[in-house]
Amino acid sequence: MKIAASIAAPALLTLVTIGVRCLQLNVPSNPVSGAITDITWINQPNDHETWTLFLMNASYIWGLKGILATFVDPAPGIIQVTLPNLGAMDNLVLKAVNATNVDWVFATSPIFSVAAAPL
Repeated sequence: MKIAASIAAPALLTLVTIGVRCLQLNVPSNPVSGAITDITWINQPNDHETWTLFLMNASYIWGLKGILATFVDPAPGIIQVTLPNLGAMDNLVLKAVNATNVDWVFATSPIFSVAAAPL
C-alpha cells in the first residue's frame, strides 16, 4: 500500500501543476447577441501556438453555436469577435480547441449568458 501511495503522490502533484499552468478563458465582456465583444484569456509560455475559438452550449457535446475565430494567436490575451445573432441564451461556454483537431479541447470558459440585442 505504501508503494501505491508513493507512486500516486508525484502523479497527483504533476496533474495539479499541469492544471495550474494552462490556457484559461474568461467570460466575454458584455455579451450581446449579434454584437462585438471582447474575449480575454490568460496563457502560459508552454501553451499551444494557435487555437480555434468555439461558442457552445455547455450541456450538449455537439452544441456548437458558432466558430468565433480560427488560428487565434494567444500572445495578445484578447480578441474582439462578433457573437452570432442567436437571441438571448443561457448556459454557454467558450472552448479553445486544436485548430486541426477540434476534439482536442485546450480550455473551457465558465458558463455565461448572452443578452438579446436591443430593439
